[in-house]
Amino acid sequence: MNPTLPRLDEVEWGEFEINEIFDIVLSKGDNQLDKLSPGSIPLISSGFNNNGITGFINKGDKISQLFPKNVITVDMFGTPFFQTYNFYSVSHGRLNILLPRKKITYSGFFIVKMLEQQSDSFSYNNMANSSRLNRKRIMLPILSNGNPDWDYMEQYIINIINAIDVPKLEPIKTSNIDLNTVRWHEFKISDVMNILSGVRLTSSDMIHGNIPFIGASDSNNGITNWTSNTNSSTDSNVLGINYNGSVGEVFYHSYVATFSDDVKRLKLKQNTRANKEVYLFIKTMLLQQKSKYAYGYKFNGKRMKAQKIMLPVTVENIPDWQFMEDYVKSISNSRLL
Repeated sequence: MNPTLPRLDEVEWGEFEINEIFDIVLSKGDNQLDKLSPGSIPLISSGFNNNGITGFINKGDKISQLFPKNVITVDMFGTPFFQTYNFYSVSHGRLNILLPRKKITYSGFFIVKMLEQQSDSFSYNNMANSSRLNRKRIMLPILSNGNPDWDYMEQYIINIINAIDVPKLEPIKTSNIDLNTVRWHEFKISDVMNILSGVRLTSSDMIHGNIPFIGASDSNNGITNWTSNTNSSTDSNVLGINYNGSVGEVFYHSYVATFSDDVKRLKLKQNTRANKEVYLFIKTMLLQQKSKYAYGYKFNGKRMKAQKIMLPVTVENIPDWQFMEDYVKSISNSRLL
């Protein structure tokens, strides 16, 4: 680790066209994952999550060129990922493969962050094809001769990785609590949860800060921005469920956060049992209903109140909160959830 590495605002920067540092090729291959035999090699397509991995296939499948590790993929909407393993790709996702003219390792993660700043310029009507990518410019740290400072980018990422406190994981094991040993019963969401609204906050009114702003996203635990704005939606120890955008997506928020008007807050009526484990159990039950809803069929307040979910119950037919808590605690590494 190099603790004396200059800060980003202390180095000189230069502008480079993508084609100055990468050769771009277009992915080719079969576009039906179900026709490929399962294996251990990642299959990369378009997507915003999981580095674009749609599955793992067999090396024997001759669907396309096997691309080498330490290259960057950019999908049709400009989403970049650094791939640190050999992989196959599919053609239907119009995936651009950026092959570096100089061998890169950790600096690939640095470049991806620079490419992300360009992703907003792409859309369904202006896709990120190779010709448009070639003309894109990104800013990189430079040496005195004007060339990219690869060593600086490499060390910058290494310093970040070394500073991450990675928790020790327990061996994965099956829970010793059987879900079939308890009785189950249907409940309306409104029977067990208070359904509360978020508050509209426009970008022009938002003030940057350190409070998570929860929007209708399917990733990053629903956090779409950071703000110092607080209002009647500012809350903690609550489930956030999208009724717009990524409809039906649910996240647990143990921390103080401000919620957009696209997200409903669900707070347990039985406040004395409102702990992390119970909320995470209910989250899983809610996600089983997600497929019913879509952008054109929003999970609005009225539907949310009437929607039924299954919960374990006691002999008195009331939710068995203790069972829910014990079950989640029995899952391997549940303390990290």
